Amino acid sequence: MTTLVMLRGLGRDRRHWEGFDDKLRALGAKVLCLDLPGNGSLAERKSPLRVEDYADELSHRLDTLGVGACVVLGISFGGMVALSLAARDKRVRAVWVLGSSDRHSPWFRRFSLPAVVFAGLSAAASVLRQRVLPDPRPEIGLVETAIVKLVSHQRGEDWELIARWSRLHQVACTSLGNMLRQLWAAWRFEASPVNCPSYFIHGRNDRLVHPCCSESLAGRYGASVNYLPNGGHDLALDVQPQLLALLTDVVAD
Repeated sequence: MTTLVMLRGLGRDRRHWEGFDDKLRALGAKVLCLDLPGNGSLAERKSPLRVEDYADELSHRLDTLGVGACVVLGISFGGMVALSLAARDKRVRAVWVLGSSDRHSPWFRRFSLPAVVFAGLSAAASVLRQRVLPDPRPEIGLVETAIVKLVSHQRGEDWELIARWSRLHQVACTSLGNMLRQLWAAWRFEASPVNCPSYFIHGRNDRLVHPCCSESLAGRYGASVNYLPNGGHDLALDVQPQLLALLTDVVAD
């Protein structure tokens, strides 16, 4: 049975799938969620400075785990690693890339600084409001509030989600140094040809990465982009049912 390998993005890890992996398993998929060096269970590791090094490390881990044929799905930075893995590992039968980019797109389209600043300011105001409520929630953290507001089109005010991710942040979080190293790797990434089908998905309401970045990637692979109108950058947060429908063939394999 083909294994579906799932990769999160910058500073995110397998704890952040919000049950999407379990829904795939419930449909019969064999799912393997892996953390990238510097994130989650590998937070103590130093993040490489090249996407290709993440792919090589991931390929070695798949060997160690005895994984055979696989399909790789990656969000954002995870999508870059997925493409790099597909370019160098013959066991990859297909790659699904969600909201990603490479160096062929303008930097201001790949990473919207205004959106980051706005999310940070909005998060600061929201956290202050939470602190003065009659029943304040001290577990609501500024960093995770800003991240959710930035990456989600649907759940920017979902305080249960933000509190949950804030608690995860306290247990294991990506260091600033590793975040910068991952950003550098993403900045330098240039997609290579792959010998398997490639699929590209982008949220119409992605505030962080412009849809033209997926268009640029897809065009070089002779593919089209499937746009999800109600999705932000983190499609696994916003549009799980639509993603599940798109992955029907993977689940059935």
